[in-house]
Amino acid sequence: MLSILPMKTWKIAILAASILSGCLFSSADNVKNPINYSINQETLVNEAFQNVSQDHLSSVITKLSSYANRSAYTQLGIDSFDWIVDHWKELTKNRTDVEITRFTHTLYKQPTIILTIKGSDPVLQNEIIILSAHGDTINNDTNDVNAVAPGADDNASGVATISEILRRLVELDYKPQRTIQFIVYAAEEPTSDRASYELTRWYRQNNKNVVGVMNYDQTNYKTGPYDIVLIGDYTSVEQNAFIGNLIDTYLKVPWTTQNCGYQCSDHAAWNIEGYPASLAFESYLEGENPNIHTHKDTFHTMNNSTEHSVLFVKLGLAFAIELDK
Repeated sequence: MLSILPMKTWKIAILAASILSGCLFSSADNVKNPINYSINQETLVNEAFQNVSQDHLSSVITKLSSYANRSAYTQLGIDSFDWIVDHWKELTKNRTDVEITRFTHTLYKQPTIILTIKGSDPVLQNEIIILSAHGDTINNDTNDVNAVAPGADDNASGVATISEILRRLVELDYKPQRTIQFIVYAAEEPTSDRASYELTRWYRQNNKNVVGVMNYDQTNYKTGPYDIVLIGDYTSVEQNAFIGNLIDTYLKVPWTTQNCGYQCSDHAAWNIEGYPASLAFESYLEGENPNIHTHKDTFHTMNNSTEHSVLFVKLGLAFAIELDK
């Protein structure tokens, strides 16, 4: 995630006003049918919460942050993404409905990784639910792309979070009705031309019906009074309301909304193309992890614990299962 600009804190009043009998509908331009945002899958969601593994979260963060950097401009940036592909192949080796692809970018040799669990319903399988995180890193203390940038929080934690969501769905032998995609974006850190802009343009140009995007950019460092912060700008108001309802229903932890003030992560690329997207962030923005974008962004500076990321795994499981009904 790029460094946060000065913010105006706010709690979107429309969130509460939009919750109509637990059922909300999205008006995003590129969504072909209204989205049912009701919450009624409690038994399955609570089953999915069982056995969420902090060990798996820790192992992914530790492995990815062991690379000196994962810059989109370096070979290590490619090698680390190859490891993610191999890890996801291992997690899904017994599934016949899974495909892993690399999306090639014009400006970067680092590809975006897309794992697709094909929807089982012939009618609904063209509707896509996305859980995503970027995998590259940067060290802003120097202009050297080869500088040490372990990126344990930013954003190995996000990749670990969606990897654990994937692991739990596979462990449950969950066969979605809609198609679910897990995406690790290349090149989020470049300010001017993120790789996700090219990716989302391709989805739009190919008339892909994305019904919801949950993006994770830092999930493992908590400061301040809120466990989860939903970013309010360049996101879907309706979907944010749904996610807030999921937090209140399933997690029961304090949360709030804040503006980044600019397009601060890959969720913005989906929003620009008219798709409903959200970013769930780890902490109150003024207390953002001071170690990101430096050589100090290590697992050690997060107390070698993934307890906070567990909340985001559970939120993602609830998001995917409730949208898939």
